[in-house]
Amino acid sequence: SLTKRLLSFSRRQQIQPQLLNLDELIRDMEEVLLRIISADVELTFDYGSGLYNVELDPDQVQQVILNLVNNARDAMPTGGLLTVSTLEVTSGTDVVGVPAGEYSVLSISDTGIGMDEDTRRRLFEPFYTTKDRGHGTGLGLSMVHGIVTASNGYIFVDSRKGRGSKFTMYFPRSHKSATDAQATLVEETRYGDNETILVVEDNDQVRKFAESSLKSLGYEVITAPGGQEGLEICRTESVTIDLILSDVVMPGMSGPQFMFEALKIRPDVAAIYMSAYTKDKVLRIQGANTMRDIPLITKPFNIESLSRAIHEQLARRSKT
Repeated sequence: SLTKRLLSFSRRQQIQPQLLNLDELIRDMEEVLLRIISADVELTFDYGSGLYNVELDPDQVQQVILNLVNNARDAMPTGGLLTVSTLEVTSGTDVVGVPAGEYSVLSISDTGIGMDEDTRRRLFEPFYTTKDRGHGTGLGLSMVHGIVTASNGYIFVDSRKGRGSKFTMYFPRSHKSATDAQATLVEETRYGDNETILVVEDNDQVRKFAESSLKSLGYEVITAPGGQEGLEICRTESVTIDLILSDVVMPGMSGPQFMFEALKIRPDVAAIYMSAYTKDKVLRIQGANTMRDIPLITKPFNIESLSRAIHEQLARRSKT
């Protein structure tokens, strides 16, 4: 869990917004939230009526809510009341630092131990925590702050020692319709024209996901579980390959080692690396010389980001 949070924090992952309603998202989370609180904590939901649609990354907003609910639970060791509420602000706001406008507002409040002014001021600093050693990383709230601000939102904390805490987030209303959002998604997804892609990946699940995704985009797909198998395919003259998509860190032959040999055999193919590591980390592991000028997409990736990366590389190849 700590490793995933560190990677997410250091990676500054690109937000992938969707048109959504906060009430619907939270209702889908109710059962999960009820499971993570202790028996002596009462969890209540107070939903606004007719809440605006907003453009947010649902996975990241869920992460925000889970972090804040976890913290609220920990702040009530002897029990208390935890409230998740939403409302809409339609005309402007008296909150300093929030421009006038239309917002969906999400609040998470507890009746726990609260915090003093010094703690409240440092709350969103990376690695700052008031929890006992081994019980807190100091990354949760800094990630919450990063996600909210990257989503064009605003977050505020109201807390006093012994009187609980309240986190309030303002997310600007989106005037897009569901049809507009779907049209944008279709526009961002680039489709192939029966080009052949060689996928080299040792992880079965990732390889199968990449294969099914690429086929749905209109590509022909050949797969290999490792570099040696990939080179055998490259040496087969009867096989057409337009692009190679290869993992970086693999047992036996690494991705850069494979790609170096593969591009000697097939110098005209396009190429993309994929990895769960950031590009800086990959360069430290593999060395800058082995990576050449091949772009890297970060796992986990979705079908839209994969399609864009492949389309760009194939278009670049056709110009050379």
